[in-house]
Amino acid sequence: MKTVRITILLLCIALLLWGEGVQPALLGFYQSDMIGEKTVQMSVWPEEQEFIVFVLNQIVNTGTFEPGEGNTYDCRGDAFDFTVTLDRDKTFALRVPAVNGDNAVVMNNLGSTPVTFDPEQEDVEAP
Repeated sequence: MKTVRITILLLCIALLLWGEGVQPALLGFYQSDMIGEKTVQMSVWPEEQEFIVFVLNQIVNTGTFEPGEGNTYDCRGDAFDFTVTLDRDKTFALRVPAVNGDNAVVMNNLGSTPVTFDPEQEDVEAP
């Protein structure tokens, strides 16, 4: 019985240590909370290493990214460049000058599938 308990304890420790090394990947769809009357969204396609940043469902930045060291990603866009440091809970801080100046917004992962919006929407003005 003592051997079984020790084996179970060692397996639990091994699983905990193995889980510590797993880093989340930058992929799918991210969205901020409301900032005034605006939200920021970002879709990421990891296979193509491409991204689109939206404000109020309108495209404000498109580009490519490369994985950096650890959990960082270097993003080069047509409007602005930025670095993503992805947290273990799949969130990251993003600065979108047109939305919040130099203040970062927290981007939350809403799923692993990227989302796009119809660019012909007429009910929302681009920022």
